Amino acid sequence: MITKKVSRHYCEFCHRGSFKKPTMAKHERGCGLNPNRICGLCEYAELQQVSPAQLVKSFEDSGWSLDSLRKEAHNCPGCILATIRQSKINEANPEEAIWFDFKKELEEFWQLANEAKQTYADEIHF
Repeated sequence: MITKKVSRHYCEFCHRGSFKKPTMAKHERGCGLNPNRICGLCEYAELQQVSPAQLVKSFEDSGWSLDSLRKEAHNCPGCILATIRQSKINEANPEEAIWFDFKKELEEFWQLANEAKQTYADEIHF
């Protein structure tokens, strides 16, 4: 019989686990529950990321308006979802939960971001 002791690493924000420390470090950096998260989508699209704390505050101040959150977060689906999760609005009022279709929004985001990058690349080559 072979017995091995292994280390398991957990996210300190959402408690997701991984056997690989670099994998968990990468996850924690952009974890939706991390109050100091770095948004990979904003980085890719070269958007100015708004701090998660500021997004949560403006979301609360707007009366939980998804439209105002979209505007404040530059329509970044990652930032919008993280704000909804960090505000805990859906946990506090499950009967009035805010519905956000992350998968659909992400598809639209990738399409627009890639079109913008392609347009920029085309302009440089001429």
